[in-house]
Amino acid sequence: DVFEVFIIVHPCLKSLSLRFITKDIGHPSTTGAQIEKFLQLNKGVQNLEMYEDVVNEFFTIDVTQSLNLTLKSLAINLSETKDDVKANLEVFLKAQGASLLDLRMSLHQKHDREDFDFGYWRHDERDGMKESTDLLILINSWNALKSLEKLTLRFFKDSDVLEIERKVLSNLQPNSSLKEIKIQHINCELPTAAILALLKFAPNIRTLYITKLTLPIIRFLALNFILLRSLKYLMEEGDCKNEYLKMINENKCDNKFIEISQAYLG
Repeated sequence: DVFEVFIIVHPCLKSLSLRFITKDIGHPSTTGAQIEKFLQLNKGVQNLEMYEDVVNEFFTIDVTQSLNLTLKSLAINLSETKDDVKANLEVFLKAQGASLLDLRMSLHQKHDREDFDFGYWRHDERDGMKESTDLLILINSWNALKSLEKLTLRFFKDSDVLEIERKVLSNLQPNSSLKEIKIQHINCELPTAAILALLKFAPNIRTLYITKLTLPIIRFLALNFILLRSLKYLMEEGDCKNEYLKMINENKCDNKFIEISQAYLG
């Protein structure tokens, strides 16, 4: 019902953000069904943004055929993602692979919840953490995302939950279209092994934004990314700039043209 005014007034809608849409508990209709109907009437939407409540409601079924969208950008938040939602989201991403230029994914750590007498929820950071495989949605869709030029990953996770199995990575193909990657990790340690494993399949990136730059990462970039020209970070662990200059002076790196600078990565 809320979307009716948009259907009438904006039949040529190009961008839709559903960041603050949540399910009305107890309402007879479902949020996912309403959004699907709305997008069926707005097939020209090219830029779509949705957060976890909508994602978990919207992708309970395969909407790929019914919508027939051709997206240029997609921003999604994932949290406590069920297996059927993951599978349908992978199908959806693969279907957008020939047009999607910009993909932004926020990956949240799962927690167990405890209910107290006062009705509040509390996250137990130590005992409540569960391993999440939401990153595999991207990995399993990787080979189909042939037009992707910009990738943003935001992690709200511990460093030990994103280790990718080698047998999964062995099926990936390098994405030569990717030019820019932004990696943000908030209130946690960077999942270095998983990120470095993924970066290997984006050999032509020219710009990399990363929240925390570490010595292993700068060494890896200097040795493997010939086209990388701009490296921006929020904080660093160790003296990464001097480490890079040392590698250049000792002729130990293949890329001697990376401009390293500090920047706000909002």
